[in-house]
Amino acid sequence: MKLDRNAMGLAFLRGVESSFHQDVQFFEDNYALKLIPGTAFKLVSGLTKFRYFRNKIVKRYEKSIPGVYGNLICRTRYIDEKLKEAINNGFKNVVIIGAGMDMRAFRIEGIDSLNVFELDSATMSDYKQTNIKPLIGENQHVTYLVSNLKTESLQQNLADAGCDNTLATLFIWEGQTQYFAKKQVESILATIATFAKGSQVVFSYLLKDVIPAYSQEEIDGDLVKWQFGLEPKKVKSFLSANALQLVEDLDAQAFKKRYIEPSERALSCLVTEHTVLAEVK
Repeated sequence: MKLDRNAMGLAFLRGVESSFHQDVQFFEDNYALKLIPGTAFKLVSGLTKFRYFRNKIVKRYEKSIPGVYGNLICRTRYIDEKLKEAINNGFKNVVIIGAGMDMRAFRIEGIDSLNVFELDSATMSDYKQTNIKPLIGENQHVTYLVSNLKTESLQQNLADAGCDNTLATLFIWEGQTQYFAKKQVESILATIATFAKGSQVVFSYLLKDVIPAYSQEEIDGDLVKWQFGLEPKKVKSFLSANALQLVEDLDAQAFKKRYIEPSERALSCLVTEHTVLAEVK
């Protein structure tokens, strides 16, 4: 069984952040480290409860890709906040595209009152369902959809699963748009735009300038091409052309001001990625 190492790596970093003291952690995900397979990962995961090793892990990631850890925890915190707001505002559906080991369906208070639809590959979805059952037991509010949105229709997938597009819905599309062609991104956004007025999507994107420079990424032994990026000054018009309205577009400086500076933690943030919140007109 070939699992997505990117998804496992993100789960590991979410687990690292959750091992910090509650006074300084950006969020808490007590499931993350329990979902990671492999003896080596589990050994390292066990060391995160010790401050020395925890700090060493963060420094190693920061040295490898400056700002990657800070960006991940800021992005996670931001999306958590948008989800909590959606719950408080009476949204009825949550759709998580490329869910991976995302455990928001179980760790965010009140989410069990919503219908959650998680889309992922068969391998990842099967692994997740098998491994979370001992942690959370049976659940009725999550529907798992096996899907490849590069070849399949998001609209058809959701319709077949009984997702009602007349209800207020939050879409979460995190850390993935660069792997899609522009037409595929537009198709997904067009589907989101068919949902009830006021529905929202939160997604991340890479700056268009960095796509040619880092055009390929090795994932699980395969070279995966980066295809899609945006220019910040064109985000508003791009969304508008797809019947969506920009609410906010957060860059590294915005994340630092909103989350890192108040925490007084010595973290940097990626300058090559933004996180967007948009709304159905």
